[in-house]
Amino acid sequence: MSSRPFRLALAVVTLSAIASSCVMDQAPAGLRVTPSGPGATVRFDLAHKPLPDIPLPNDTATWPDPTSRTGLRINASLIASTNFE
Repeated sequence: MSSRPFRLALAVVTLSAIASSCVMDQAPAGLRVTPSGPGATVRFDLAHKPLPDIPLPNDTATWPDPTSRTGLRINASLIASTNFE
C-alpha cells in the first residue's frame, strides 16, 4: 500500500487550512458601546478591616510557606465574618 494518497490528502488539507486563515475580514464591532464615565476603579487598601480591600489574584497579601503547593499562604484575618456563616 502506498502512502502517496495519504500525503496528497494531507497536503490538500494543510494548504486549505493555510489559505482559509489568510482571508481578510473586518474586526468585530463588539457587544456594545463603552459607556461614558470615569471607568473602572481599583481599590487597594491594606489597612481595611476586617479584610484588606485589594484586587485578586495578588501576591501582596501572602507570606512564604514551603508546606503549601504554591509556596505561598494567604495572610488574612481569621476573625472576619463571611457569607458562609
